[in-house]
Amino acid sequence: MSQQIPAPSVLAQKKELNLFAKSWVGSSQASAVAEALKSNTSLTFVGFRECRTVDNSGALAIADALRVNSTLRKLSFESTKVGDRGAAALAAAIPLSGLTRLDLGYCSIGNAGALAFARAISSEACQLETLHLDYCAGITDEGAAAILTAKAENDNCVLTTLGLNGTSISSAMRKRIDTAFRVRDTAARATAAALPKAVKKRPRPPVSVLGDQPAAAATGSTGTNGSTADVKNVATNLASHNSIVTRNVIAKFSS
Repeated sequence: MSQQIPAPSVLAQKKELNLFAKSWVGSSQASAVAEALKSNTSLTFVGFRECRTVDNSGALAIADALRVNSTLRKLSFESTKVGDRGAAALAAAIPLSGLTRLDLGYCSIGNAGALAFARAISSEACQLETLHLDYCAGITDEGAAAILTAKAENDNCVLTTLGLNGTSISSAMRKRIDTAFRVRDTAARATAAALPKAVKKRPRPPVSVLGDQPAAAATGSTGTNGSTADVKNVATNLASHNSIVTRNVIAKFSS
């Protein structure tokens, strides 16, 4: 496989660019992707997960591209060398982009990066729904509290998932986070339940049971489908007819 970033003309035909664990991908390659993103309108996901040599300079280049790219929705720098400087650049670009998910787990991000994301989340233009900062050990209650406050104060906030597992937040802060997102989730479900059903079930047609007839049929009246009494009359007439035919045949051969 060629160890180079696809040309912009090739990326223009793609929806995803996943460079997961590519050992040859570093910040220079991230910068090449960033340059392509400035004019690309097809990519919705770019991933640098476990590209161990991608650092702040690569994140800065991507952040610069996000300011002019409106189609990228998901971005991952998980398990890279991105730190607070790169995180702050990405955070500043979020309200100017269409980004809905950002993964920065297992990076060297602390409270400075978390505070930058809090500022982004406080923007009414922010479309971010999912932010993963799991195992960024430098994040403490200070950074987490800032993000929660920004979320609570922004009525237009759409953030529904905040990943802070493996950070340095306290158990009390963990409970605050769980409560904040559970309340939002419960409210969303209640709103959805109150909406009218878009599709109603059609009533099932009545099941026709063989032999079911109006009450009049039981007295011997004939209907469209006949009745039990009709069937018995036909059987009796047929038996009588057969008996007459049999007697006539016997009489003919006896004479």
